[in-house]
Amino acid sequence: MKHIRLLGIALASALSGLSASAEAVDELPVKIINGQSYHFYEVKAKETIYSLCHRLDVTKNQIIEYNPAVADGLKAGMVLYFPVTDADAGKADDITFDDGSKRLVHHVKKGETIYGIAKHYGITTEDLFRHNPFIADGLKADQTLTIVIDSPTPASTPVVSYEGYVVKDKETFYSIAHAHGLSVAQLEAANPGVSVLKSGQVLNIPVFASSNPSAPDAAATSPVVATVSPDTIPAATTPLRPETVAADEILGDTVAPARPQRERIDITVILPFMLNQDPVSKEGRRFTEFYKGFLIAVDAMRDNGTPITVRAYDTAASLDSVKAILAKPELKTTDVIIAPDNFSQMVAIGEFGRQNSINVFNPFIVKDETYLANPVMMQANLPSEIMQSKAAAAIPKILPGYTPVIVSQAGHDGDKADIVADMKAHFAAQGISFREINYTEKLALSQLESLDKSQKYVFVSTSGRQSDVNKILPALVEWKETLPDPANVTVFGYPEWITFRGETLTNMQALNTRVYSRFYTDPMDIETRAVEDTFKKWFGGEMENAMPRQGLMGYDTGMFLIKGLAGNDTLKSADPYRGVQNGFKFVSADNGGMYNDVLYIVTFRPSGYTDRAVL
Repeated sequence: MKHIRLLGIALASALSGLSASAEAVDELPVKIINGQSYHFYEVKAKETIYSLCHRLDVTKNQIIEYNPAVADGLKAGMVLYFPVTDADAGKADDITFDDGSKRLVHHVKKGETIYGIAKHYGITTEDLFRHNPFIADGLKADQTLTIVIDSPTPASTPVVSYEGYVVKDKETFYSIAHAHGLSVAQLEAANPGVSVLKSGQVLNIPVFASSNPSAPDAAATSPVVATVSPDTIPAATTPLRPETVAADEILGDTVAPARPQRERIDITVILPFMLNQDPVSKEGRRFTEFYKGFLIAVDAMRDNGTPITVRAYDTAASLDSVKAILAKPELKTTDVIIAPDNFSQMVAIGEFGRQNSINVFNPFIVKDETYLANPVMMQANLPSEIMQSKAAAAIPKILPGYTPVIVSQAGHDGDKADIVADMKAHFAAQGISFREINYTEKLALSQLESLDKSQKYVFVSTSGRQSDVNKILPALVEWKETLPDPANVTVFGYPEWITFRGETLTNMQALNTRVYSRFYTDPMDIETRAVEDTFKKWFGGEMENAMPRQGLMGYDTGMFLIKGLAGNDTLKSADPYRGVQNGFKFVSADNGGMYNDVLYIVTFRPSGYTDRAVL
């Protein structure tokens, strides 16, 4: 079984310590991440490390061992993970078959859903339906379900011997694996004690049986990473394998019928990597980071049954280079092209896509509207006008019963005057009364005294600037402390607020602030950390601390496109995808292409926990 260090520590070294406390932990639900099973527990308000040690019968050191973020403090809503051990499996009330699969019995409780039960056991809803066809008529309390958990697929390629390899300066796990025709997981499995590479270090390079048809081949199993230029990048065909788990793509209990398997997936990446520069510009490094994240997704999907071909080309920021790339005959057979951030270059690629019925994926030009007329264009960002309309109508949907209070500084319209005007129009159309408060230098507590403390209020600033927000939030936090129910006050904010830190963020959390945004990254999310750890291990450095993070956007783009193409004739049939940062749910524009309709509502909670939901 492939082993990926999700928590930045060696879990195996402490498994024996957990076994003594497994009587409580093994009753927790199980989640499978990167092929490893974990018990998980969500911390509740007012719980402490001491109370959790008593509740779960574990030591403080064990909690921190598996969840290093706890060392910085325990927060409500934080999810703790504990690896499932052999001892856990032995105590389970189940039947193990010769093939290693397990069968358990689940008694349905009131309020449970098909999706929730499947997620609890780390299986798909399709698996649940297959073994319990009667639930197609609906799930009912007291029903008995059969849960079958398949055994991990054993490695099919035997290792004959190992060869020694001396690590050179600046080499990474990925570059070494690629040079020897291996996957990163195969290299890791041959060197289980190695987490960081150093020049002069000796690695084991596995040599596989040549007679085995599944033995890896450099041209057939390794995605491209080392070089990215039109003349030097070969096509790389890789079998799919789900290795890095993204967030759940589909919410709900519906099950789609089985889809036919494609013969291949062909993706072309055309971006300004700027390899002709020395040193490479910040822009070039930014797009290279996107591509690296994309390659992690390719590797994550490498064993799912369909060959993937990835071609990457450097535009060198030149329209002539783009035209030369489009003249290559192999591009006419690609399924989708990821386009650069230059408008004229993207238009040329879009026209090529139209002539050859090839989708063009635009993740970088937010305000582009060529998708309105070109049927192959895919605008990966929710268009601004649609985003504003959705956000303006959001408050009654996510906060029913709350009275909106518009807060503005006297003599200043504020940079959000347009969307606030749209909000007022929505309130009027739905018969929702709202209040308005004007302040001079900063909002004063006395200006809130006229509000009925028994009612619920959501405050909306006419400005998104942090300096203006800081003039409003302190008084709201102070007023909240005087309310009989502190949950009666909250704030609705704007996309740029997700970047706020310091006192502003603390006040946002105190007020349960809701913010709308096209994207959001939760640094505590275990799938996000898994991608970050893989990125650092493969490429020897961390992603740029920017918003959005290009490496995560590349990863989410790769996961969505590969999943969407794997079981569909076209991307128009692709399922919604909720990624580690970006979500994708494409809808058709009238007489045109498609645009991404995902808008997140991000909630900053007093516990410090942050969650997001699709609006």
